[in-house]
Amino acid sequence: MAQTLNEMEIISKAIYSSYDLLKKEEVLAENALASLKEAEESLNKAIEYVLSNRRTERTS
Repeated sequence: MAQTLNEMEIISKAIYSSYDLLKKEEVLAENALASLKEAEESLNKAIEYVLSNRRTERTS
């Protein structure tokens, strides 16, 4: 479980680093921004799923 959360943290850092790089671009690629937003939303759902299962395991 801890490894999964560590991997998600790495993905999260990569997403936010990409946001930072795109902000520096003079012409922001809308497709790239949309893809990053989708990745961020998917990551958040995955984190919620993992944490939800972790809570369920602790209460069982």
